[in-house]
Amino acid sequence: MFKKTSVILLLAVYMLNSVPVVCESAPTDNEKKIQDNAKEKEAKAVLTFDKEIVRKMLLEDGYEENEIEIELNRFSKINKKLQMVLDAYLIDRTISSDFNVEGLTMKIIMEKYSCNFWNALSFMDSYIDDPERAKRLIDAPPFPYRSRQR
Repeated sequence: MFKKTSVILLLAVYMLNSVPVVCESAPTDNEKKIQDNAKEKEAKAVLTFDKEIVRKMLLEDGYEENEIEIELNRFSKINKKLQMVLDAYLIDRTISSDFNVEGLTMKIIMEKYSCNFWNALSFMDSYIDDPERAKRLIDAPPFPYRSRQR
């Protein structure tokens, strides 16, 4: 028969060799707020650009000074995911086809709506987080949107 100390030793060895079970508790209210704030900040990441370069390009495209301020304000709220699209355009007015949402590209938007890059950028921003809507737009007939096409 085993002595009491032997049983305790065997039990201790068994417990040391067994895999510990980690129990995760539900996040506290503070942890939820921190997680929500982080998600919100990520979702609100916006474009960064040199306003003077964009201002100059808008002037070249025929925008009036009062329109430029409105456009600059609008662009400062556009999703950061479109940064590479804007950067390519600012360098040499290249319309990047590398970025798409379910096949929807800047070129498709510009052709379908007969609009310029600046308006297409805003359109793309409105579809960026809604892939199903983007898919529907590709198949939809052109909308008679009046835009400045220069």
